[in-house]
Formats: sequence, structure tokens, C-alpha cells
Amino acid sequence: MITWTDTAKEELENYFNRIRPGLEASGADASEVIEDIRRHIEQEAAAAHLTVLTSSDVNQLLAKIGAPQPEPPQTPTQPATSSASEDKPPPIAPGG
Repeated sequence: MITWTDTAKEELENYFNRIRPGLEASGADASEVIEDIRRHIEQEAAAAHLTVLTSSDVNQLLAKIGAPQPEPPQTPTQPATSSASEDKPPPIAPGG
């Protein structure tokens, strides 16, 4: 049996909290994907014969299994505004 340190548990839960919105937005069943990742981490840790799983181990295993990366925070987009200069064609260079 593998013992998870408190920081390892926190690291994995924080990771899940970061990827959940992107999973839900994609239409995936976020809970199912998260449980699959959790199982995969446990399987990889067992295969590596780890007895204690640290936050560093969690990060290494997430990278190894190619787990989804959290979406970067979205910044509100500015509405497109047109100005009179956008309606004009570009100037023609002399001699052109």
C-alpha cells in the first residue's frame, strides 16, 4: 500500500481543481476523467515501487502519464471597435 503525504494529496487535489473547468467546458465527464487520472497515478506509483508518495512524485507522475494541462486563466476580451482609420485603405507608397 502506498502512503500519500498530505502535500501530495493537496497537490493532486489542486491539480484536479485547475483542470476541472476545462474538462467540463469540453463536455467530458470531469469526475470520470479525474478518477481515471487518480487510478493511473496510483498504478504508476505502485509500478515504481513507491511506498510514500510526495508532491514531487505526483508532479513527476502527472508529467509521465501525460495528464491534461490546466487551461490558462481567460482574460476578458475587449469588444472590437472600429475607427475611421480602419475603414481607409492603407496609403500607397510613393513611386508605387
